[in-house]
Amino acid sequence: MTKQRRSVTKIASDLWHQSPGPRAPRPVRVPANTKEIVDGLDRTEITIGVAAVAFAVILGLLGYFYSRASHTKTIHDAATFLLISNLVFAGILAFGIVIRRRALLGFGSFFFGLELAFSLKALPYGIPFIAFGAWLIVRANRKQKLTRSALDAGSSRSARAKSSSGASKNPKASKRYTPPRPTRGARR
Repeated sequence: MTKQRRSVTKIASDLWHQSPGPRAPRPVRVPANTKEIVDGLDRTEITIGVAAVAFAVILGLLGYFYSRASHTKTIHDAATFLLISNLVFAGILAFGIVIRRRALLGFGSFFFGLELAFSLKALPYGIPFIAFGAWLIVRANRKQKLTRSALDAGSSRSARAKSSSGASKNPKASKRYTPPRPTRGARR
């Protein structure tokens, strides 16, 4: 029994020229509880979150330098507050990524976008943050619904298996005692 060895060029060719057709579906891992659904970030969310943090820091620095160069006294004086508030929101987003909390990242991004859009009057820069935060919140909601339905289906299957395993189909007897009503003839 000899094992044939494939050459490196054959392996590379097989990897490069893959056969067409549908991929095998990924196995669905059902989270144990709701907390795991809301907390778990996947690769896409982490990548977009890191980009959002970088964009928030860049916006904070650009806004600071723009405000410091302004000739209007109120804008010039608010530059430091602008920098601090943007860096605090960027820190919240980074913290949400580090601890892998979808809810923290979603709400932090959403509220940072609202701050940019309404208090700083930079709506075009706030829209991507609002959209990302809303996407995370909607995605958490959908995953929660899917997991809940999968868990309900699993529990109904286990309940059917228990009932078909030979358990009696009659309902349990009630522990409540109701005495019989006296008849008219018994009163006399």
